[in-house]
Formats: sequence, structure tokens, C-alpha cells
Amino acid sequence: MPAKYYLDYDHENDRCLLLFKGVNGDLDHWVLGDSFLKILYLVFDADNYQVGVMTNLQTLGWDHEELVTIEIPKPFISNETLMQTIVITVLSVLIGLISFRCYVKRRRNLALKKMRKRADEIYRNN
Repeated sequence: MPAKYYLDYDHENDRCLLLFKGVNGDLDHWVLGDSFLKILYLVFDADNYQVGVMTNLQTLGWDHEELVTIEIPKPFISNETLMQTIVITVLSVLIGLISFRCYVKRRRNLALKKMRKRADEIYRNN
């Protein structure tokens, strides 16, 4: 891969910059980002849990006859179970929001009743 895709020069501070980045300073995990990905074609195969990678001929001028596939670990739960979990979570959040709104509205109505009652008492005493 040509250096222009992973190195940059900082003219202001007279230094070279590596365009890849370690995550939270951890050198075991790297973020490759657009500087790396713009030279590749990526094919995502969600059904088979694979990502296909090949070089971008227009960017690099390299031949790319073969697609390299990378296996992605399958989730511990099935897609159906995952969907059910998401639906239950969303419904729970909605029910919680509706309940909270009803609670707030009820508290406001009780506070208004108390204020009206107090205002009536003050008005009668004057």
C-alpha cells in the first residue's frame, strides 16, 4: 500500500503522522478508518457472517481478481431471539415513558387542585 494512504505530513509542526490510530492508547486494537478503507472494496454478507475485502483498482492500480473473506463470529443468540429482545425492550421503554408521563400529569393536576383550594381559602378569608 502506498504511504500516501497511511502517512500524512504536518507542515506546521514538521512531523509525519500515522493515519491509523490505537484505541484509547491500546496498541492491540486499531481504528483503520477512511484512510485505509478508501483503498478497498468491502462486501458485507450478513446471512453468512462474512466480510469480503479486495483492493480498489481505481485507487491503487492493483489487480483484484480475488475477494478475501473474513469470518465474523456468530452472535450467541439467534436473529429471532435478538428481534424479540429488541421488541420487548422498545415496548418496555414506551410503557415506562407513558407511565411516567401519566404520573407527572397526575402530580401536576394534584398540585393545581391544592393551589386552587388554597386560593379559594385565601379569597374567602379576605
